[in-house]
Amino acid sequence: MIVRDENKKFFISTLASVLEGKYLESDWTKLAYEIDEIETILHHPRLLRSLQWGDRDYLMNILEVLERIGQNNFDNLVCIAEQIDFEDWTFSNAPKAYSRLFKTGDEQQVQGIRKPDRLPDRRQNEMITPEVKKIKNSKVFIVHGRDELPKYRVAKYLHDHGLIPVILHEQANQSKTIFEKIEANSDVGFAVVVVTPDDIGALQGDFEKEGTLVLKKRARQNVILELGYFLAKLGRSNVAVLLTEEVERPSDIDGITYIFMKDRGWEVDLRKEFLAAGYEV
Repeated sequence: MIVRDENKKFFISTLASVLEGKYLESDWTKLAYEIDEIETILHHPRLLRSLQWGDRDYLMNILEVLERIGQNNFDNLVCIAEQIDFEDWTFSNAPKAYSRLFKTGDEQQVQGIRKPDRLPDRRQNEMITPEVKKIKNSKVFIVHGRDELPKYRVAKYLHDHGLIPVILHEQANQSKTIFEKIEANSDVGFAVVVVTPDDIGALQGDFEKEGTLVLKKRARQNVILELGYFLAKLGRSNVAVLLTEEVERPSDIDGITYIFMKDRGWEVDLRKEFLAAGYEV
């Protein structure tokens, strides 16, 4: 697909209109990791919120996001258009737009940007080539606390290896309670639990005797609850626990393996867990 320079603004506005009717929250999330635009898409103040609530400014938010993506790398917009069969859609639904954007015969000239074969990974300036997985379920649930950075580091690692990260707050609410939402999105093959020192605590008796001297760093209660849930649902062999630093661990699950993210090579240790569970990463 070729986009002439004089048509770029028109192309972006037309693409925004198509995405308004096609893209769900999960599509935006997947796209954010594919093109390394997490900040532009997932951290946009209104995009996903306006989608969830059906607000009138949703189209304008799409347009703003696409313009930012185009400024960073216009090829990514062309890739999005190819993925959603943009040319076929305009041919069937917007003939004037099709005539303007897709010239035929002698009028079609090689100008503007040509779509690359795969979405570019700007970090390495190479093409992303996820390996084909033998395991059928490529979705991986990420349990996390309040520290955002480790969560996104894990999500990026998963995507780079052809897996689909599932992060709870990025999924549609659909008027569900938190745990109903977890259950609705637990159709995964693996779970990665990122444990961060968000809380502190101690046994009541120890605290009464020693005071703050006995306080220890702990994970958020929701993280421990969801860890137990996925251990029961998926089995220990399909759950990996990552620690950003030393925290107090639940005594009844001391038999599981912990991976320290502060150590160099945590990705190698995580890969071993996936290989043992039947993934090719």
